Amino acid sequence: MSESGIPIKDVTHLREALGLLGSLMDTTHDELEIAVVGGSALLLEGSVSRVTRDVDVVAFVTGEDLRRESPGSDLLESRVLAVGLELGLEPAWLNLGPVSLLDAGLPEGFLARCGIETFGGLRVHFAGRYDLIHMKLFAAADQGPTSKHMSDLLALGPTSDELDAAREWCRTQDVSMPFSSEVDATVAWVKRETNE
Repeated sequence: MSESGIPIKDVTHLREALGLLGSLMDTTHDELEIAVVGGSALLLEGSVSRVTRDVDVVAFVTGEDLRRESPGSDLLESRVLAVGLELGLEPAWLNLGPVSLLDAGLPEGFLARCGIETFGGLRVHFAGRYDLIHMKLFAAADQGPTSKHMSDLLALGPTSDELDAAREWCRTQDVSMPFSSEVDATVAWVKRETNE
């Protein structure tokens, strides 16, 4: 975490940030739809209650299409900065890095499983439990059993079948043998921890 701002402390704080961004969209009669994953999706979905550094945007949503870029991204950037200043958040509290997951594809049916909340001119599609299991397995395999991602994955209570499906998706994201071995080891560890 940088020293230039505070993290998002809970779901109420998250909704405040998204609400303020949505209000700024409303002032110019603009609308924006985003799909989010990570800690912010876990908070909105209700699976965990913890601090998160940012809102991980995996896509901009247009109808049924998931896109990497938003029309009017300069305007979005200035609004994100304004919200960050108002609430004391990090300048990049809306993180566009996860859009790289679109390159290899999100789990089939991702958008249909998303929950949706609307904040003025901002509509947020947040990943559902099934998809969060996939993404948290991917992150936990990368960062290990003591990471927040592993804690999040365990909090989601994945079944053996869900872990097996998530393992297959993870292999589409990183096809290297070392990562595949890490995913297998992580799945085995989670199954032991959850008696699955």
